[in-house]
Amino acid sequence: MNFNVHSGLAGSHAIFSGSSWRWINYDSDKMVQRYVNRSLPVIGTLLHEFACKYIQHKVKLLTYDKKNALLHLLDNNVNKFVLDQIDFDVIFQNVMIYVNDSIAFRMKPEVVLYYSDRFFGTADAIAFDDKKHILRISDLKTGATPAHMEQLVIYTALFCLEYDIDPQYLQVELRLYQLGECVLCNPNLEDILRVINTIKNFDQMILDFEEVYK
Repeated sequence: MNFNVHSGLAGSHAIFSGSSWRWINYDSDKMVQRYVNRSLPVIGTLLHEFACKYIQHKVKLLTYDKKNALLHLLDNNVNKFVLDQIDFDVIFQNVMIYVNDSIAFRMKPEVVLYYSDRFFGTADAIAFDDKKHILRISDLKTGATPAHMEQLVIYTALFCLEYDIDPQYLQVELRLYQLGECVLCNPNLEDILRVINTIKNFDQMILDFEEVYK
């Protein structure tokens, strides 16, 4: 038998495939939720792009700008059915607070913090006042999964490593924006130093492994 060739699907995985067989026991509500959840990372990425432009141009968001955010998603092929299943009012409120705070603190969006090819990351928004020694890092979360401040502590450590900054002289303000709220954290020096040392030690360990197994 000559089987049909689907070359465009090589290496991809269907949302409802045999390897994720549990969906055959779903009811219609759970099936819809799974379909919607598949689109949430895409929505998150697009809203980060949307927020980035406003921060770059220092244009604050207002409530009526929600339609612009929706159009940005629709223009990038987000299904309207998916948008009808989520609470976009709460999501946009979250984005609006994040954007406006980032502008107020004169932060730069989407900044890569680099220590090595094995340890780097992108801060959603960051600002450093080298006169007052204040470092601010903010992170925008568009999903409902609880966020962890440890992510921003890692960004703090990467900043210190890349720019050779001693954290004991820093005042650090970390902000997580999720579900319309802003959670503020001032990490202690011990936590920052622990992550810095972990990054340095693990990076050297990997380099040593690679050298041995060349």
